[in-house]
Order: sequence, then C-alpha cells, then structure tokens
Amino acid sequence: METLNADGWGVIWSPEANNQIQDDVLFHTESILGRKILKYLVDHFGTLRGRRTIEIGCGGAIYSLILAQQGAEITLLDYSTEALRLAEQNLRALNLNATLVQGDAFNPPMRFDYYDIALSFGTVEHYRYPKRFEICEMHAKLLRPNGVVIIETPNAAFVPHEILKFLLQKQGKWAFGFEKGFSYLEMRQMAKRLHLRHSTVVGSSLRSDIHHYLQIFRNSSTLRRCFPAPAEVSIRQLPQNSTVFDNILSRSVALLGVKSEV
Repeated sequence: METLNADGWGVIWSPEANNQIQDDVLFHTESILGRKILKYLVDHFGTLRGRRTIEIGCGGAIYSLILAQQGAEITLLDYSTEALRLAEQNLRALNLNATLVQGDAFNPPMRFDYYDIALSFGTVEHYRYPKRFEICEMHAKLLRPNGVVIIETPNAAFVPHEILKFLLQKQGKWAFGFEKGFSYLEMRQMAKRLHLRHSTVVGSSLRSDIHHYLQIFRNSSTLRRCFPAPAEVSIRQLPQNSTVFDNILSRSVALLGVKSEV
C-alpha cells in the first residue's frame, strides 16, 4: 500500500460544515495529550504569544488552532488544496488568522531556522524510510535553535487500532493509504537522530482510547448481528484519566524535544 497523493488526501479532507469545531478544539486542549503538550511548551517558552509555528501536513489544523488561541502566529503547510480549504474554514469559524501555504513538506517554500515550533499530527506515519526520517528531520530544519519539535503519530503498540486497520484493509475499506505508527522506542530513537535536547514521548489517555475503540468494534456490522447495539457515546464524554501506561500503550504518542543550538 502506497502513501496517498494530494488528490487522495483531498477526498479525505474535503471541507464540510463542522459546527463542532469549537468543541473539537476545546476537547483537544483539555485532553490528556493536549495538556501534556501545552505544559511542555509553556515550561519551555513561558508564553506562546508571538511564537512562530509551522504545522507540516496540517489537515484541519486542530493543534495549530489551539496554539493560535494562545497567541501564536501560525503557518499551515499542506500539499492538498482541500486540506487548506478545511483549515481556512476552521480558522474563520474561530475568528483566527494564519499563513496558509500549499507545498511539498520535503521541499517546503519557507525559511529554515526560522520557526519557534514545528509540529505535525498524523502525518509522518504515512511514509517509509528514508522519507520517514526525512520528514521528521524537516521539523528540525525549519526551527531556529532552541525551537520545539512536536511529532504526533498513532502508536504502533496500541493493538485495537492495529486490529481495526487490518480488518478494514482486508475489506478494502481503509482510506488512508500506507500507515505505520511509531512505537515509544522508535520515537526515542528519532529524538537521538534529530539531536533533540530535553526530549520526551507523551501519550493520550489509554482509558479513553480503549473505551473509544470498544465502541467502534461494538458498532461494527458483525457485532451488531450478535449483540444489541450500545448507546452512542461521544468521544468527548469518555474518561480522560491518566495512567502510568499512557506514554507507552495509548492510541497516540507524541515526541517533544528542543533543537540543539549547534
């Protein structure tokens, strides 16, 4: 299976009315993962006001919207026209501003050594090596010294997602092309290869993730034939409690680290 091209992602990111964008941003701001990321940034910078950020493969740009609400000056990069339209729609809904750039993440049309924060969410896992490393390395290249890298991906160790992906691929219903999540160990190794200081790997809420995927499986057509359909529960209503296993076993993992000065 190959990585989707811009047209393939365009189908996924086709803008549509999203009257819940404010709720989406609030949910991610208050989520276990969101709180960990914001704490790391505030501990490092003190304030995000005026900080220049670049999101690689922005899609709907949820986390950039969060940073913009904190006063950051955000730039959004994607090679999909539809993704940028969706991001622009979300910006308008929240009355926020951004610089939108259509371009290739491997040859971005912007300055290196310029941004304070370079981030991506659900992007780098769609590439095999050597591009897998190259797109991670691009985060560091775009940063000024002492800038912060944020790279989030699915966790390869989160078994429910791997099972769901396998089943959907077998049925020809998987829409996202090649995807291979990062493990906690691969994230740590990437931090070393990028020469990041003060690096850490943080995860989402394992309890919430398990509840969410149980709901997905229970709502599948196969299980519906065997069991009564459960009551629908929004992911926002699921418990956001932390556990000692979140950073290793949860659905999402994120590498946070500081670019070296030399």
